Amino acid sequence: MSSPQIDRAPILIVDDDPAAVRLLQQLLKKAGIHNSVVVANDGIEAIAYLERCLEPTAPERPALVLLDLLMPRMDGFGVLEWVRRKPTLKNLLVAVVSSSNQPDDVTRAYALGARSYFSKFPVISDLRSVYHLATAIVTVEELSLLAGDLR
Repeated sequence: MSSPQIDRAPILIVDDDPAAVRLLQQLLKKAGIHNSVVVANDGIEAIAYLERCLEPTAPERPALVLLDLLMPRMDGFGVLEWVRRKPTLKNLLVAVVSSSNQPDDVTRAYALGARSYFSKFPVISDLRSVYHLATAIVTVEELSLLAGDLR
């Protein structure tokens, strides 16, 4: 049985601003989260990476996605829509980290399946909470896989 390992799974940061990416990486380290980080500069790169994660010889699926909404080529809303159409990614924890705090953007992001929404930037305790939620989701998936193997 191949089951997810939250402590080894990468964190996918999707943001077109290199300074924001560096700050998120620093916040993760300060929060005690030392998973590897994969960076996608826009929604198209994020989807390409996630598609590779669905292949049989794929890189490990991310434990958590930190997703900006406002990016060139494809925005975060497009990524959320794509992720939620993929049955194998339905439990992927996506936390929006956006400079937009417009109520319509927040409502739309949650409607499309975001699990958390942070105005740039989350505090360390928020990152820890989101990471622990990702851990709980992976644990449930592991139990489901184990139960399936026992049938």
